[in-house]
Amino acid sequence: MRGLSGNKDKCEELITGLGFEIETTIQELNEEEEKELRDEILKTIKIESPENLKNSLWGTIYISQTDQIAGPKNLNEYVTLLDSCEKSNKVEIGFSAMLGDETYGEKAHDITKKYQKNMIEVMNWLVSEEDRIKTTPQFRYLDIEEEFKSKMIGEILSIAIESGLVKNNKPLIGLAKINENKLKVSARASAEYVKSGPPLGEVLHKISEELEGSGGGHNVAAAARIPYERKDEFIKKVDKFLKNHK
Repeated sequence: MRGLSGNKDKCEELITGLGFEIETTIQELNEEEEKELRDEILKTIKIESPENLKNSLWGTIYISQTDQIAGPKNLNEYVTLLDSCEKSNKVEIGFSAMLGDETYGEKAHDITKKYQKNMIEVMNWLVSEEDRIKTTPQFRYLDIEEEFKSKMIGEILSIAIESGLVKNNKPLIGLAKINENKLKVSARASAEYVKSGPPLGEVLHKISEELEGSGGGHNVAAAARIPYERKDEFIKKVDKFLKNHK
């Protein structure tokens, strides 16, 4: 969230300005207080498509009733913890925490904090480098080359769309250089887009195979790997495919 994510002072200023205690959790707020907080956040960050952010920030909270797992009881936060461990190549730590090992639960928490800090740095970079997001007639794409780990590209795209940083009327594709010979491709689209457009998994599967690569996925999220030297060809083929399959 532009102007808030990673900025502790601004976040505390927003919360105390509404009369809430810093230690207050979302679960402790009533419906009216939640709405007041949500509206103030959206007013502060000034994005063009606030509905996406509303849907990603607010929803049903599931709380674990078991003592088996080590870590947060909020299951949305727990999914984030496990995902952070996987993205950081520390799957065994997340798995051990899930089995109730408190020591590994603390390690998983530290990994999550570090990963989220990295993601904030990435998103701040993206805000300052918005001109890196190029637009074709049918989609948008972000070429990060080797700026960040290729494993982060999918989440970068998701956050960019959900936060309103990028409009959701077209798919957003990320390109990340793995090495001199390989390019990783990630794609994300809103549920609204795929109601009228082709599933992204189908798009990346077909185009990557044509370019001697491989790929696939779901309707709103997909990935592929293709020869690096065929990047420009990939962009042209995807644009043409989307145009012919509206």
